[in-house]
Amino acid sequence: MIAPARRAAYDALRAAATRPRDLGELLVESRERLHDDRDRALAAAIVVGTLRWRNQLDWLLARAANRDVASLDPEVLDVLRLSLFQLLHFSRVPASAVVDDAVSLTKQVRKKSAAGLTNAVLRKLSRSRNELDLPRLSQSPDQAPRDTLIEYLTIAGSHPRWLVERWIDRLGANTAASWVAFNNQEPPLALRVNTLRSTRGDVAERLKVAEVETVAARYAPDGLVVVSGQPLRTPEFDAGMFVVQDEASQIVPLLAGTHPVSRVLDACAAPGGKTLALAAGVARGGLLVASDVSTKRLSILREILQRAGNQDASCADRSRTRRAVRRRLRCRAAGCAVYGSRHAATRRRYPLAAIAGRYPASGRETAADDRGSCGRRGARGALDLRDVFERAGGEPARRGRVPYCASAVRTCACREAYRRGPAG
Repeated sequence: MIAPARRAAYDALRAAATRPRDLGELLVESRERLHDDRDRALAAAIVVGTLRWRNQLDWLLARAANRDVASLDPEVLDVLRLSLFQLLHFSRVPASAVVDDAVSLTKQVRKKSAAGLTNAVLRKLSRSRNELDLPRLSQSPDQAPRDTLIEYLTIAGSHPRWLVERWIDRLGANTAASWVAFNNQEPPLALRVNTLRSTRGDVAERLKVAEVETVAARYAPDGLVVVSGQPLRTPEFDAGMFVVQDEASQIVPLLAGTHPVSRVLDACAAPGGKTLALAAGVARGGLLVASDVSTKRLSILREILQRAGNQDASCADRSRTRRAVRRRLRCRAAGCAVYGSRHAATRRRYPLAAIAGRYPASGRETAADDRGSCGRRGARGALDLRDVFERAGGEPARRGRVPYCASAVRTCACREAYRRGPAG
């Protein structure tokens, strides 16, 4: 029997390749089919890891199969990719179990004729996985020949070639290599304490009793970074005393200010961590409208808000946001904050391979440099803040505040998006 997590991971990878869907939304869909938290975590790890290392995996598969991976059926290629990722990165998983499931999965997706190829390629790579013949650098990046460095960062570093070339040209060899290395690091598990229910110190002590070791986040005032343990299996998590949220995400709501406001619109709310932070700044009797373009992710948002004890926030999908804003939020009233975010933490959390295929390289900026889920992408790929306000159905108050945090390699891309904002 094929492990449920592997089947769910395969389906998510196929959906990512064939449908223009956000990776987060695809992971939500895969979670719905899995009832065990461990299976959910495993499926997500396989999907994200396979996308992160796709270039490297494809290079190894091509050499083992003695053919270009483009000649393989897409279904077979995804089976090979996710299986090879497990062989290389999951040391506790028996290689025989991975290979057997891969062969069974190949047959299950109606590619029975390729089962022998799947078995042969994976067993060959399994035997040599500790001695992979990947491109290497024999000298520092700034001393290496340009073509050698590009090949190394593209294959061993598993980044799109066009993006590697751009970073080298703009930032220099050493910085480009550092960025690639940073992107490939697994981000630490960070928690944001629900200040509506507890404090950071209290939650840290409670988790310590549950054998979960944490340290205070370096920048986020309500953040904890997990050193060891399983915080999601504690009573504190069930009680809504904290949510999982990257530290960079925790910092963004601070831009909205610390003074109480009467009305807040979170225009890119899901999955809800930033919404909780904003809720703490809403004055008593105020209104918080949380909206997102993804109806799937809104279901998680409602679940998180309910568990955290926030019953006052009004959740609305894209089709309902205009009415919610115009009738209840009254964007032109004083004391309104309109909020949107796509932040730098997503560079490690969501691999570039998850979006690079949808936004191919060109001579101009692409969404891989300046990406977001809330605004349209113009001819240069930069976000258009006008779209945020069009979807919100209004404009901010004259004395309101509009925090918008974009993940952009170039600061001028953010400035351009801001310049093209609601004022045009």
